[in-house]
Amino acid sequence: METNIELNTADDKVEEVINDTKSKVEPGNMPSTVHINEINQTAQPAAKLTKPPPDDVFVIKQTSMTPKLSRNTFEESAKIVGDDVSITIDGFGMITTDKGTEVVKRFTFINKNKFQVQVISLGATVTSIRFPDKNGSLEDVVLGFDSIEEYFELSNPNIGCTLGRDAFETLKDEHYSGLGLYNWISSIDDSRLVLTHVSEDGWQGHRGTVMIKAIFELKKDNSFHVTYWATSTTPTSINLSLNLFLNLAGHAAKHTELYKHIFTINSDKSIKERTYRLSKFKPLSVGGTVYDLRSPKEIGPVIARSPQYGFDKYYILTKGTEQTISFAARVIHPESGRYLELYTDQGGVQLYTADYFPDSGSNDVIPIVSEDTPTGDASTVLSASVSNNSMKSLLKSKGGEIKGKNGAIYQRHGSFCINSLGLPAEDIGKIFSNHILVPGRNYEHRIIYKFGTLEQ
Repeated sequence: METNIELNTADDKVEEVINDTKSKVEPGNMPSTVHINEINQTAQPAAKLTKPPPDDVFVIKQTSMTPKLSRNTFEESAKIVGDDVSITIDGFGMITTDKGTEVVKRFTFINKNKFQVQVISLGATVTSIRFPDKNGSLEDVVLGFDSIEEYFELSNPNIGCTLGRDAFETLKDEHYSGLGLYNWISSIDDSRLVLTHVSEDGWQGHRGTVMIKAIFELKKDNSFHVTYWATSTTPTSINLSLNLFLNLAGHAAKHTELYKHIFTINSDKSIKERTYRLSKFKPLSVGGTVYDLRSPKEIGPVIARSPQYGFDKYYILTKGTEQTISFAARVIHPESGRYLELYTDQGGVQLYTADYFPDSGSNDVIPIVSEDTPTGDASTVLSASVSNNSMKSLLKSKGGEIKGKNGAIYQRHGSFCINSLGLPAEDIGKIFSNHILVPGRNYEHRIIYKFGTLEQ
């Protein structure tokens, strides 16, 4: 693949980071040699701004200097041109911590079909996916923000970022930032973007120094491949995921369009919402329930019949014991003709329909009700039936808005998220028991998002 910029090896940078932690991570089984361009970055974590960790999370290391954010991006840009996909690199913004000034870089993938994906180095975050509808009209279908400052806002429920180390901790509390506010080292390996972050031993109570890689690649068939890879100095649990919020009618389209989406999930068993930390759990058959999405169903009527008027549910995928990556879900928006198919090598997916986003106040939004409210009974509608206090405060605050790209307001049921996540181990009843990472072995997690448009 020919390029018109010079690339330098990042091996020395990675080794330096590892030495700083006074722990050794063997990178022998890392992806093929990665390269980094000459824009200086540090692998140290960016300090938190307006989005602190939850009170019950033990923070090992805090910086004393408040980060300063700037919209001024470096003026340089680079373009890597391949046979099928080009990657343009520019700046999304800059953050200043007590470690110095860091550039948050933006990578724009475009293939010959004019399908476009944008990723930033802050949080290994996908900020935009644009492709045409059946009439050729381009639209951005991924929720996101226009500036660095907005990604640090408390109202940001980790939109578009990489979740971890424990993705379920982040899903349980949408204001637990996890890896989303760290500026990752950026690299280019042929047509792949490789973002690297070293999570230090003791970070937010987790054991071991862990090197994490998020690898992004756009293919000529409009499939977007995401691979997570990690290695650790000591045994530790890990479960990473990409927190993409989508609306196939367009990121600014609201609940009325989300209700028209048709969902299919390849699963005959599910787990009750937000019960991941129970000592034991029992997978429940979806047969005969409103949660049965094995055949295509328009999601609006399904939400209206669901006990909590929405989805926040983990589905155990139906797959053969020898299968690696396999079909997980399909979502279609009939009016635009856009569709998404999700494939993963993990054991399950979490379907979430933005139930705890701020309410628009519109009469046609299906209400949030308490868990013990009978299906269809809206007499005890609550302003929020959510366990974490921070989101309750957000919903009750003045305006209660999540302001997104181009002035869009993101509200309840205006988007969906399908998180690819590891399968719980039924025999022990611990969500991560099959994701214990030990020295000498690697964690790997592959996801394929296949986008397309139905023919008229």
